[in-house]
Amino acid sequence: MAAYFIAFLIASGNQHAVFWFLAICYLVSTALLAIWGQETMGKSVDATGSSSGK
Repeated sequence: MAAYFIAFLIASGNQHAVFWFLAICYLVSTALLAIWGQETMGKSVDATGSSSGK
């Protein structure tokens, strides 16, 4: 879906909108990772692969 939207923005001649769309997507994904990301520092590979929580 995003690929079609970016192609539409490029075809309409609005390259600035492509930049802002990607910047917003990046910021949203970074915020979601900061909120719901799991800290893995100091854990073994086996511990990080389990889904059993803390």
